[in-house]
Parts: sequence; structure tokens; C-alpha cells
Amino acid sequence: MVHDPTAPATQEDVRLLRVDLHGFVDNVLQQLDGLYVVISDLRGETSDLRVGIDEKISASEDRMVQQFHVIAEQIHHDAIGANRDEIEVVKDRVTRLERHTGLVKR
Repeated sequence: MVHDPTAPATQEDVRLLRVDLHGFVDNVLQQLDGLYVVISDLRGETSDLRVGIDEKISASEDRMVQQFHVIAEQIHHDAIGANRDEIEVVKDRVTRLERHTGLVKR
């Protein structure tokens, strides 16, 4: 039997087309449902990643603050030591000057 593409569609042809379209639509809807599941899973994973990144940033901030405090304390101690050294130098000069001028007995 030769198929004539110009022949009018029969009721059976229309019915078969409806069945095919219905199957196609069902297939597309199933694939969309699968995509929704994948998208939902990805949202959960990105949320978990975001929490992990936030925790790492927070820990890094804590370490930086701790290092800042250590450095500030070192600078403070260095300044105190330098001040003490300077005071000792001044005391030694005063003592030498007092001895030199005779204000203090040797």
C-alpha cells in the first residue's frame, strides 16, 4: 500500500496523533519532574557549601584577630623594653653628670 501525503487525515490518523502527543507530553512532564528533583538537590548542596564556606571564613577571621592580638602584644612589650632601656641610659647619664660635677660622691 502506497502512502499518499496529500490524502486527507482520517479519524484514525487523528486518534493516533493524539495518542502520540499524549505520550510525548507525558514523557516531557516526567523529564521535568526529574529536573525539578535535580535542581532541588543542587540547591541543598549549594546551601551546604555556603555553610561550609561561612565556617571557614569565620575561622580565618578568628585566626587573623588572634594573630593581630599577638603582634600588638609584642609591639607593646617591645615599646616597654625600649622605654626601660632609654630610662636606664638617662639614669646612667645623670649619674655620670652628678659624679662629674661633684653632686654625688664616688
